[in-house]
Amino acid sequence: MLCGTNAFAYSFGFVDALGNDIDISESFELKVEEVTGTDSEVKFTFTNKNPEHAYIAKIFWEDTQNLLPYLFFSREDSTGIPGPRGVIFDVRTPNTPPRRTKVGDEEFTTTVYATARYVNRGATRKGIDPGESGAFISGGNFEEVKEALDSGDLRIVIVVRSEDGRDVYKADSTPVPEPATMLLLGAGLIGIAGLGRKKLFRKK
Repeated sequence: MLCGTNAFAYSFGFVDALGNDIDISESFELKVEEVTGTDSEVKFTFTNKNPEHAYIAKIFWEDTQNLLPYLFFSREDSTGIPGPRGVIFDVRTPNTPPRRTKVGDEEFTTTVYATARYVNRGATRKGIDPGESGAFISGGNFEEVKEALDSGDLRIVIVVRSEDGRDVYKADSTPVPEPATMLLLGAGLIGIAGLGRKKLFRKK
């Protein structure tokens, strides 16, 4: 797996879990990172880049290894995009029994979930709207969480609502390389090419 200058952050895309005609999975991104200054907290930041009116209304975690002892919603935004306003998330803690959730043809064991609700009657936000992101802080070891995401032992699903109805997307188990990762990889390839060229000139 590629690793950038920040070895403690990975970005994931989403794939359509229901196979609907309209697939806007590329509009959503998940960033998983170690919380700076701690050795036992992980941040899940969900970003909504959809240009229309689709919003993230629910988020489900399937944590079969009990890696996430707690979870809470934070308006802090690590991407520079304003966090959700006028809405908070009710978070179900892991101390209650898991529930079975259908995700397309798959059986999804929901251990922890977050559901958006209004802060007050005047609020117009319904969840994580286009151009917004929301962060969830959890206990847990980042390396163990990353390995579980890679292997599929930890799965994450979002429920998206729009004028077209409801759709479900699950986090892709293949991390998306961060810009820093691509720069580092490019620099490494250029360096290797330079060494090879230098050896070639020496032979001549």
